[in-house]
Amino acid sequence: MALVNKKLTEREKAALILYVYGYCEDWRELYAIAVDTPHDKALRDINIAVYASRWKNTAKVREFLAQEKERREIWLGKERERIAKEYKESAADSVRIERQTEEDETKFIDYSDPANRRTLYNKVIAKSKDDPKTQLDAAKMFEQIQRDDRQAAAEQKQVRAYLPVTCDSCPLYQRARKKL
Repeated sequence: MALVNKKLTEREKAALILYVYGYCEDWRELYAIAVDTPHDKALRDINIAVYASRWKNTAKVREFLAQEKERREIWLGKERERIAKEYKESAADSVRIERQTEEDETKFIDYSDPANRRTLYNKVIAKSKDDPKTQLDAAKMFEQIQRDDRQAAAEQKQVRAYLPVTCDSCPLYQRARKKL
């Protein structure tokens, strides 16, 4: 039942790829997938552990695993780069870069923070002295932030319950003990 050919079959490659990408860690199961016999029959074989161990330690399997692991690392590196690029692009949408007047460095302002939005709305109101509509819109946004802050504060109120130091000193426990 051992796989003795010099080149890996497609079934063997598929089983090894399952191992490399973490879908299956059991070498007996992988061997049962790789062999040409029915899966349940291969698993019932009493020598499957021996066959799987021999197959696992053959040069062709070790070489293929090394190649696939290297290929997987390259793929993971590309995926990490893609995700980092997407993250930077999405972060650029929610963060505004503003030049400091005193220093020549860039400053990031996160407008998801209510305090930063308040500062922005105050600047807008101050700069738009001639445009009452812009002032009114900024004032409405300011009121909405205050409403959101009040609602968040109401949701975060904690309920505290104080328990007696021991059960023996609890009046409910003492009454129940007297009834028994």
